[in-house]
Amino acid sequence: MRTLVMTVGTGRDRFDISEALVFSIDCNRPDKVVFLCSGKTAEQTLPILKSFIEPKKIAFEHFVVANEDDVQFLYGCYLEILRKFGLPQEMIVDFTSGTKAMSAAIFAAGIALQVGQVSYITGPRDETGRVIKSTNVEVIRPIQIYAEQEMMRAMDLFDHYEFAAARQLAKEYRKRAEIAPKLRKFAEEFYELADAFDKWERFCWQAAASGLGKAAKAESELKGMLDCKQLKDASRFCQTVQDNPWSLERLYDLAANAKRRFKQDRFDDALSRLYRAFEYMVQVRLKEQYQIETGKVREEELRQLNLPEEFIRKQRFSARKKGQIPVAKVGLRDAMELLCRIDEVWGAQLRPLYFGTGSYENPNGSLNILLDKRNRSWLAHGTTPAKKADVKDLRDALFSLLAKFLPSEKFEQFRRATQFPKLHKTPTLNKT
Repeated sequence: MRTLVMTVGTGRDRFDISEALVFSIDCNRPDKVVFLCSGKTAEQTLPILKSFIEPKKIAFEHFVVANEDDVQFLYGCYLEILRKFGLPQEMIVDFTSGTKAMSAAIFAAGIALQVGQVSYITGPRDETGRVIKSTNVEVIRPIQIYAEQEMMRAMDLFDHYEFAAARQLAKEYRKRAEIAPKLRKFAEEFYELADAFDKWERFCWQAAASGLGKAAKAESELKGMLDCKQLKDASRFCQTVQDNPWSLERLYDLAANAKRRFKQDRFDDALSRLYRAFEYMVQVRLKEQYQIETGKVREEELRQLNLPEEFIRKQRFSARKKGQIPVAKVGLRDAMELLCRIDEVWGAQLRPLYFGTGSYENPNGSLNILLDKRNRSWLAHGTTPAKKADVKDLRDALFSLLAKFLPSEKFEQFRRATQFPKLHKTPTLNKT
């Protein structure tokens, strides 16, 4: 039901303001009218209004609200009244008449509830500034104001890595015909941008690569907030990660993902990713340098490396299917030992960190202690929430090793490619 809510004032002689309000009623053609009166206007103006609109057979009712000069009080009362009358988007608020406080309060309440439109009457004025004849109804659509505010909030969410929430806000306005084309275009392109980064955060690299490439071609005000070259580099980086299951790019990407989770104070999420990054670091080195896959290690492979018999014997070799060569799955601890025994570069750096002054059978290094925190965390096998200090130490250890293992040029290239943009600028979204 289309409802028109109007504040009621006194005007010069009560008849003039009644005629103005009836003009608004005729223009807006509501199914129902709600008059918001003060004690004085309920007594002096409302009877004249009734005499004008009763012949039109339009349903109406009125509310008398005291303290007509107290904006805060009126705002609360008007909000409560507006909520009584159905869907806000089917509601029209007219603030033409009433005290300044009444007009301000109903305008603010209409904006807060996102009513369909807010209107006021204009026309020629006398020497006192009063409208002497109503000729036009000027319309403001709160959806435009609200959409602009929501898109600013979406950008703030984006800057804090809350890409799914940012995308959801933009989704509401990307197809809304009631808002300005400029804002609609911005919402559409922002939606695609947030979606691309959300895909990246969830390791959907192919979709992220495609979305980032598209975002680099932005045409709205988003273009001025983004470094298009950076987006293109990020797109290529994601494509490389997608195409290469065993790569330094994929290792760095996981480390950067963990770092962002740490920045969000999501320490258990960060810890899980850091643990996986160390595990993958060992796996990728074994795969790339020695063609060993920890998920299917053959006994012959280990014997060719002249490893101690006790290390080989503790692996559980079994055939997955009849007639196949038995293989073993090597976990992080044994994979770490394997790498440290055979590798003079990465292994040599990892050994003191993981095994410390202890033996291979009883590691006591700082890295071993930190990684064990993950096993005791709620997201793994324990009940202990991750502590910020522990996660920070593990993060710092990982990036310190990456800086040593990767050529400096590659390290910087990966750092730039995984540096997510911040949308600091405030665009002018409400222009057509």
